[in-house]
Amino acid sequence: MNIQSFIFNWHNQFKSTLTIEKQLNKILDQVNVINSDEKNYRAYWHNIGEDSYFTNQFLKALDIHDGASVFFHIQGDTSYHDWPQLVQDARHYMQKYNAGIYYSKVNNVEWQSDELASLKMVTTQDTNIKYIVNGDETVWFIHPRVVQYFKYLDLEYCFLDNKMGWGWDIVFCAVSHMIGMPVIRDSNHTIEHPPSRTYDQDLANLGYHNTFYQLPTSIKDYIKLVHGRKDLTSIAKMLF
Repeated sequence: MNIQSFIFNWHNQFKSTLTIEKQLNKILDQVNVINSDEKNYRAYWHNIGEDSYFTNQFLKALDIHDGASVFFHIQGDTSYHDWPQLVQDARHYMQKYNAGIYYSKVNNVEWQSDELASLKMVTTQDTNIKYIVNGDETVWFIHPRVVQYFKYLDLEYCFLDNKMGWGWDIVFCAVSHMIGMPVIRDSNHTIEHPPSRTYDQDLANLGYHNTFYQLPTSIKDYIKLVHGRKDLTSIAKMLF
């Protein structure tokens, strides 16, 4: 499984992004930085301007994705002590479980509790791996089949009025389940992430609703199930 990584950099994340980039360059051939900080950058990065935020960064990453590699997205405000083991385990468990998306745990983000995210009615062969309905768009590996189907459905269009990018995670999880590939999370890895949010959450919420209203009915129904925590067995039946 080839892996193509995309690190998102923005204001005040420059040093952290450089550290992640250096670490990933030791283990991966395809390391890309999608940058929206015009004051702190490298010339060889994909520099897309100050007006860009998460959605434009993700759209740029999708544009330069080679279509065949696992899509590995990392936010520049994260840190981890063992990226090589994370990458190795992502390869292993995605193949073992035919997973569409592989998550680690991440501190200080939503959807980390098993009570909120896990499909408890379905067990795995490994105690560190759980099937989940949604993770978080901070550190995640997406199978190329999921990326291809996302593009086939033309779902990029649904995010054009969603600058902050809330919702990419659950939409990709819905797509993964739609094509019969489970979403898994590995509790052996916990990524460090700061607790504070430095952006306008009201604007982010408005953008999320702009996206939701444009989604296909099947994905809207998935999101309603997940947020309502009702009848999750119907999600499990898609897969098992």
